Amino acid sequence: MKKIRPFLLIVLAGLTCFSLLTVNLKADSGWDSGYDSGWDSGSSWDSGSSWDSGSSWSSSGGSGGGSWFGALVMFAIIIVIVIIASNNNNSNTSRAIPSSLQITRPSVPDNVLENYELDRVNILEETFKIYKEVQIAWMNYDFDTLRKYLSDELFNTYKMQLNALKLKKQKNIMEDFLNRQMVITDVVENDGLITLTIELVVAQKDYVVDENNNVVKGTKAHSMLVHYELTFTMTKETNAGKCPNCNAPLANQASSKCPYCGSTVVTKNHDLVMTKKQNKGQGWN
Repeated sequence: MKKIRPFLLIVLAGLTCFSLLTVNLKADSGWDSGYDSGWDSGSSWDSGSSWDSGSSWSSSGGSGGGSWFGALVMFAIIIVIVIIASNNNNSNTSRAIPSSLQITRPSVPDNVLENYELDRVNILEETFKIYKEVQIAWMNYDFDTLRKYLSDELFNTYKMQLNALKLKKQKNIMEDFLNRQMVITDVVENDGLITLTIELVVAQKDYVVDENNNVVKGTKAHSMLVHYELTFTMTKETNAGKCPNCNAPLANQASSKCPYCGSTVVTKNHDLVMTKKQNKGQGWN
């Protein structure tokens, strides 16, 4: 309804203004829009619009010009007001999140996170950064970055989807990310592997363009809200800064050998990796 309302206001304004004219007018207009979602990287929208109008008129007398001029001026003023109001509404990112998209699961308590030596602020900042990096890498067909931040299973899924999109000579534009709500809803450890469940409500632009940069799905004009459930894993740090063989302190973390026993030191990857991303709902921002 938000997309249609400005158009209807303009049509209503036009009908009001033209009703002031002493002419015969015939017009025909139609509006059609649709919505489609399903991209695992985020979402995809499908919308279209078409309208056609025609008019014929005849007038006589000397007062027709004045009526036309006044009506057109009024029509132009109303159009400007409607556009400004629409833009103000679209740029308002502080409005409340719809109840259907809000995160309702409770946040993991601080004392639980402390048991895993995790800092809430750092975790949320890092995981949102990874989310954005993945979306941007998806947009740019950047397989190296996707490989860095995704599990094997998720990377292979994205790779197949991107190859299919590339065959169509299309590109999924993802931009203007805004974190609206983010909560750590679960944390578990199994054999030294920590799994974090994080729910995110993000505002973002999401549309598809063809090889000529023409929009074929979605719209550049509006941001959308998406509620995701994200799953990340990370290895638990043990014996940090110590040789795994002789337990001697390692002053040079970049070194690949222990200076005391000569053992090769393999640095474990403690970085967060996204293993799952589920779309739980979406709508216009």
